[in-house]
Amino acid sequence: MKRATRIFLFIIISAGLAILAYYTLSDISHIAQIFTGVIFMSALGAVAESQSVAIDENKAISIAVAINLSALLIYGSAGAVWVAFATAFFSVMDYGRGHKEHLFNTPVYKSLFNSSNYILSIAAAALTYRYLGCL
Repeated sequence: MKRATRIFLFIIISAGLAILAYYTLSDISHIAQIFTGVIFMSALGAVAESQSVAIDENKAISIAVAINLSALLIYGSAGAVWVAFATAFFSVMDYGRGHKEHLFNTPVYKSLFNSSNYILSIAAAALTYRYLGCL
């Protein structure tokens, strides 16, 4: 792997995990209150991420973004970043012909990178909602 690629992966993973830690530590009492709801939405998100809607043979759309955004509206920023993390980290992707990728047969950095991308996108949505006065 090229050095530039490793640096990019490190930056994205670090940013995602830092945002996850920030939202968790800044709102720990709220996380404790909504724990069961976050677990439920995380399970829904992982299932939705695993069951993509096929457009044609080579393209599919994930509907997990709808669950992540609904978690943002229901549980706020702290709950939504945890749902986004679990959605990507625990999903099982079926690539056809019996080939499935999941947490146990994929390098950890790939799972963390995908999860960090989800965290960054839901955190950006949360900031946008907050600054527009909706959250």
